[in-house]
Formats: sequence, C-alpha cells, structure tokens
Amino acid sequence: MRPRVPPFVAWISRLFLLGVSLLCLAYVAFLFAGRLNAYTVPGRFLMLLAPFAGAVAFGYIAVRIGPRGVVRVARELVLFGATLLAVETAIAIWSPDTPSAQLTRLRVAHKLGLPFDRRTKTEVTQELRDRGVDALPGISREWPQISAVRQQLPAQLYPLSDASNASIVECNETGKYLVFHSDEFGFNNPPGLIASGHVDVAAVGASFTLGHCQAPEVTLIGRLRKIYPRLANFGIAGGGTLAMLGSFREYVEPLRPPPAHGRYAR
Repeated sequence: MRPRVPPFVAWISRLFLLGVSLLCLAYVAFLFAGRLNAYTVPGRFLMLLAPFAGAVAFGYIAVRIGPRGVVRVARELVLFGATLLAVETAIAIWSPDTPSAQLTRLRVAHKLGLPFDRRTKTEVTQELRDRGVDALPGISREWPQISAVRQQLPAQLYPLSDASNASIVECNETGKYLVFHSDEFGFNNPPGLIASGHVDVAAVGASFTLGHCQAPEVTLIGRLRKIYPRLANFGIAGGGTLAMLGSFREYVEPLRPPPAHGRYAR
C-alpha cells in the first residue's frame, strides 16, 4: 500500500501550482499591455494561448486533483525547471567558443599586430557624451522590424535617417570607429549641402552608400565626391527596396538638380 501524502506537503504543492497559474495569467496581462503589436493575428493568438492554457491547467490541478496527483505534478514541474537551469548553466560554462564578429576582428588584428579599439559602440557613445559631445549610436532601417524595438516605437514610425546635427557612432571593422557628424537631416553629408538645394548627384542606398565602418576617403561616396563635390548621401545601414524608395520620395524628389552640362553631362 502506498504511503499517505502528508497534508502540509499537499498544501504546499497546491500553493505552488496556484502561484505558477497566477504567473501565467500575469504574463498574459503583460502581453496585452502593448507587447503584441509586432505580431500578426495568428501570432498573437499563439502567444496568448500557451500561457493562458498553462494558467487554466495548473489552476485546475491545484484545486481539483487529489493530494498524490498534486504532489507529483509539482515535483515534475520543479524538476523540469531545475533541469532547464542546469542545462543553461552548463551551456554558459562549457559552450564552444563562438565569438561575435567584433571579437573575431579583434583577434585577427591582434595576430596581425594592428591596433584595434576594443570598446563597444555604447562605450564610445557614452565617453563622447561625458566629454560634452552630442553623440548617439548609428541606427539601421532594420531596427524597427525587431520585435523588442518595434514595441517601443509609435505604430507608423520607421526612421529613414540618423539623428540630425549629432555625432553618430557607427561601427568598427578596421580598428577605429567611424564617427561622423550628421547634417540637418541626419545623413552623412557636409552641413548645409541638402538644405542649399544645390545638389548635382543624390545617392540612395544602405551601408555601402553610408560608408559603413570605413574612413570617408576610401568609401564609394568619398571617391565620387572627388568628381562630384555636391553629391548628397542619403544612405543608412540596413533596409530594402521599399525603405530606399521612402528615402527617395522623402528627401530626393524635392531636389531639382541643374541641367547636366560640361563634365556632368553624358
């Protein structure tokens, strides 16, 4: 005959399962508080279904199932959680070395005996701000599509440029961070170029157009500006055709370049 479950053990197990049920309901409420905007309707349904089903199931077990069943479910749930924690700890300790791209560049630079700024973009930005510089990290057109970022932005906001009139900290692929001062529209241009309306060439694109992580003199736009000094750069990292079309309609269409003549004519 099986031993009888002590009443206090059964009550502790019931309270534990009720607590898990309440946590599931709290997570459902957390999702309802503006955390589902980035998902489609089927995605929202699935995101809500799992924790709600868990809340109902654990609540039912805590209230309706007998002492032996309650203790068994609580014990299995605790063991499952402990197993997950142990696996995560083991992965963190013994996982294979898979460094980030930045760490890979740092190691290659070290092997070649080249200097490399090992600071993160956040650290560079903060150090500039501590010195009184209005510095901000560079953004990407792809950022608003990331769920965690999308939830913090207005529904129809999709940035097409960086912050205006600020020192933009872009990235580091050559050992030194690219930091440029954005123009009045948030692009990598000499101040006043776009506002003057005297633009001969407009370049729209992604990171190659922006001059991502490279010194200005060696970038595509830097080389073209030696031929076309009044070249306006509307590049920003990331994005696809529709985002570039948005940049074109927002910033390039209002410009009216002069008729081609001389060396600008084809």
